[in-house]
Amino acid sequence: MTSGSRRDTVLAALLGLVVGLAVVAPWVREGYLLLLDWVSGPNQTLTPGVYGLSGSALDAMPFRIITQISRDLVGSAATAWLVILAYFPLAAAGASVAAGGTRWRRFAAAFFMVCNPVVVDRVRVGHVAFLLGIALLPWLFAALLEARRRRKWFAVRPALWYALAISVSPHAAWLGAVLIGAVALAPGTSWRDLVRSTQVVLAAGLVYGYALVLWLTNTPALRVTEADLQAYATRSGPGGVLATVATLHGFWRTADQDTVRDWLGPVLGLIVLAALIAAVVAGFVRLWRVELDRAAPLLVTTVVGLLLGAGVAGPMGSVYRFAFDHLPLFEAMREQQKWVGLALLGYAVAFGAAVEWVAVRTRSAFALAAACAPLVVAPTLVWGLGGSVSTSEYPNGWQDADAVMGRGTGLALFLPWHAYQPFSFSDYRTIATPANAFFSRTVLTSDAVELPGLRTDSTSLRTAYVDRLVADGGGGAFG
Repeated sequence: MTSGSRRDTVLAALLGLVVGLAVVAPWVREGYLLLLDWVSGPNQTLTPGVYGLSGSALDAMPFRIITQISRDLVGSAATAWLVILAYFPLAAAGASVAAGGTRWRRFAAAFFMVCNPVVVDRVRVGHVAFLLGIALLPWLFAALLEARRRRKWFAVRPALWYALAISVSPHAAWLGAVLIGAVALAPGTSWRDLVRSTQVVLAAGLVYGYALVLWLTNTPALRVTEADLQAYATRSGPGGVLATVATLHGFWRTADQDTVRDWLGPVLGLIVLAALIAAVVAGFVRLWRVELDRAAPLLVTTVVGLLLGAGVAGPMGSVYRFAFDHLPLFEAMREQQKWVGLALLGYAVAFGAAVEWVAVRTRSAFALAAACAPLVVAPTLVWGLGGSVSTSEYPNGWQDADAVMGRGTGLALFLPWHAYQPFSFSDYRTIATPANAFFSRTVLTSDAVELPGLRTDSTSLRTAYVDRLVADGGGGAFG
């Protein structure tokens, strides 16, 4: 990396930081951020899940442990928004490095990477580990491409980036594997490429060793079945499932009224879709002509990301089911829309290449306008997702209950017995029950997802026992 490209990377990171600060600004004030899968509170109990010892949290232990350390150092409230903020400079700088080329290409790619429907949807539900995982994919791609260009037999840097991504999000294991394969095979391959790629996978795979041990010893973690594929299937929108994922939508949990597509409306949404597809196609065409070794693997990963992101309802549905049934650890990808993370990287770089083409062919003003196109998403993203999410204060009743219970070795039981439920102090948004984020004593809460067709995939005997007690109206002993 030259001094000029380093400077551009720093500037891209600053661009991402500005966007990120605009997003989290209202969450910096007093109170706790409470999102669907990302809740904070004053006591953030050390549960077995932090160490990967619960059925629903056996993955990404390094990320969980580091997050817990951050809570001890700067507080739970600050950690909640700081971890979200980290995505923006990390992803923007990575997109700049992955895009290469002129500043027009680098900065446009960086801007697209941090301002898009995927980020809106995942921040809304608090999928911060997944966001950080896809923020590391551009860095992995850039390291892989550099190793290929230098014709190395072995490469340490790609293995480190891949290991880091896996340690943050288990989904990055599969997303990164596709990226590694694409760079090794396209355009063309050699024994050197295959050996290097195998070394990267094996070296980084040691991070996932804990999950491999569980799989090899047949230790029950989550009971993932066909019902999971249906419950977590990509949500089809107007135009069908492929058109939906092509616009980087389709997250099963996002309500229609919360999507960028709904905010745009049908007419403007169609215009934006057409402009997005045109920009991506034009960008790949330009990139193919000037940097084939950069364009080919990104095009492959984009297509794979869209096809697999469509999930069991898409054209690769039968292939997806086969992989789900037969590939070890593929159940990590039960939520199929997460494959769109690959397409996001391809889109960002292609968009940057398209803006670069506009800058070369026309005035800078036109290129600047094109580079700012992702701002169409901004009203749904900045200032706490368009002002729809603010911090919360726990009620006095919870504080009184905590004072009565105090600390101790005995478990407290939280009722109502739901893993996710709305609360008045969360503005009636459904969130993960935050008992273990608030109370000083460890609290037993339900871990049942309670989705249509899938009540639970937990293997916990303790929660199964309480399930039966609750179903029977509370009769029986809690011994």
